[in-house]
Amino acid sequence: MVYYLSLDGVDDYVVTPTFSYDKIVIDFMTNGRPANFSKLFAVNSDYVQHNSSGTDSYSSAGISSVKLNGVTVTNTTDFIPDSVRSTVEAIRSITTAYPTFIFRNYISGGFLKGNLYGAQFYLGSTLIASYDFTAGNVNDISGNGRHATLTGGTWVVDSSSGSSGSVAYATKQRVYTTSSSLLSTKQIVSRSSSAAYASKQCIYQSGLSAQATRQAISFTSVSSLATKQMIGAISTLQVASKQIIRHIGADPQSIKQVIYHTGSVSYASLQAITDDGVPGNVPFKSKQVIYGASSSSHKTKQSIFTIGEVIYPLKQIIFDSALRIVGRTPLKASRVLSIPLIASRSNIRLLASRSTQLMLKGGLSVTEKNQNFTMFAGDTENIPVTFTDNRSPVNLSGATVQWSMKRVNAATNILEKDTVSGVTITDEAAGVFTVLLSPEDTENLNGTYSHKAKVIDAAGNVSTVMTGKVTIVKS
Repeated sequence: MVYYLSLDGVDDYVVTPTFSYDKIVIDFMTNGRPANFSKLFAVNSDYVQHNSSGTDSYSSAGISSVKLNGVTVTNTTDFIPDSVRSTVEAIRSITTAYPTFIFRNYISGGFLKGNLYGAQFYLGSTLIASYDFTAGNVNDISGNGRHATLTGGTWVVDSSSGSSGSVAYATKQRVYTTSSSLLSTKQIVSRSSSAAYASKQCIYQSGLSAQATRQAISFTSVSSLATKQMIGAISTLQVASKQIIRHIGADPQSIKQVIYHTGSVSYASLQAITDDGVPGNVPFKSKQVIYGASSSSHKTKQSIFTIGEVIYPLKQIIFDSALRIVGRTPLKASRVLSIPLIASRSNIRLLASRSTQLMLKGGLSVTEKNQNFTMFAGDTENIPVTFTDNRSPVNLSGATVQWSMKRVNAATNILEKDTVSGVTITDEAAGVFTVLLSPEDTENLNGTYSHKAKVIDAAGNVSTVMTGKVTIVKS
């Protein structure tokens, strides 16, 4: 199963052990532009950050170049896309060993919201550490045993790169269908015919013969002639009626219907007229057939319709409620009672100066020393500094200012500000610049620290103009 690590941008982050490297590659995706300066990663004072203003940046003092998806980007431009999976490669110019914070500032704060898929660290061409977050853990898979530590975070199954499946459960369901079809019916109702036949009739014949020397007695002879007459013939023809009615889900059923028919047959009528009893008359037989009627009953076969049930196989996907639980992350919570206190604050103003002439024997100070102040951890402080040359204001047009803080006698700075981020030249002509300390800069600090400021003028000349101590009190 493939995962990704979702970090909420509030207090989730990943941190590596302390080791040296000169290249870092991070596979990630941000979820929306942050409300402040959110770090993609931070190592000591070096970082790549996703800014709320729409201008992303990296610390050029310790990072020489940054590539997004293999293409070199320009500093202080919008080069980190939102909601798009991307790869950032950063080259470090300083390889001092420090732990690396991913999706968080080095000291505190600066959390970034998004997803992590992987991270690799190189020293030259050698792979120092490698983390595959799609495996669901933060272990070092390079074989060097540099396992990372996860604070918070949620392991999410990555449906975009995994495989999906469905389980088909056999479901039988009967679905009834009703249909009726209007089909043409062809039927011959009746046919009448009448045929005229020739009627030939001989009524009678008379004959008289004279006999020589004899006396003839006359007689009348009537011959019965056959009378043949056909009155008419009426017939009804049987016509086959075939009808097909269809319905959904059933085979067509043939319908065969035969209607009764009646037939009558006319027969020849032969009639002889009887003799009248007169001598000489010849009797003839009389034969008469009046008519013959017949009717035939035929079988009627009729199929009206057929209702059929058709079982259609239905496939239905039922979600399986017994899904595997990926993992559980224990959460800790605490409650702090709010106690109202009365407090006050005052602005801290410091002085800085520069001498254009160095008196070797006189020991003339080059910088303003002992510029000390005290503050509470986690406070926001705007510290104005007035820069003078022999007590005269120095015009800061075209100049840049760098300010740093470290523990007393330590070799490494824990906090750095410059005119790109954290230092503002508020009055060029009067030589005034302001150092901004945000809550996340000091909220985890306590004790005494040393600080100093440098001014680089337009010609590139560097002057250390101020030193002093900062006492941070835990609030």
